[in-house]
Amino acid sequence: MYAVTNTASASGQIEVRLHFNKNTWTSLQWPYIRAYYDHVAVMLPGQTPAPFRMVALTVTNQTAVTFRWETVMNNTYDLEASSNLGSWSKFHSDLLATGTSLTFSTNVAAAPGVPRFFRSLSHNYVP
Repeated sequence: MYAVTNTASASGQIEVRLHFNKNTWTSLQWPYIRAYYDHVAVMLPGQTPAPFRMVALTVTNQTAVTFRWETVMNNTYDLEASSNLGSWSKFHSDLLATGTSLTFSTNVAAAPGVPRFFRSLSHNYVP
């Protein structure tokens, strides 16, 4: 992620130009590889994104679980699980948010007397 500070003109306009310099390539198959910019965010100085939160967790039939949490559109999220809140492991990864919330349903194998905790992480936050 890159950041740059730019000041708008007196009329409130701002221009952003993106340039990609290709210095080398990894194989002879890809000598003309290009870069694509799919998201550019413009934020006011000092502005930070609002934190997201888990909105709902629904359990049915003791094994079917549905998670819903707030997201940033086009970001990818991982769902992690823990039995002790100390060590976490990937439960499911690369869930793409197509809106401002994400709903994910799955079956969870329950072990009697063992608690399960879940958390969601955005591993490529782009405002």
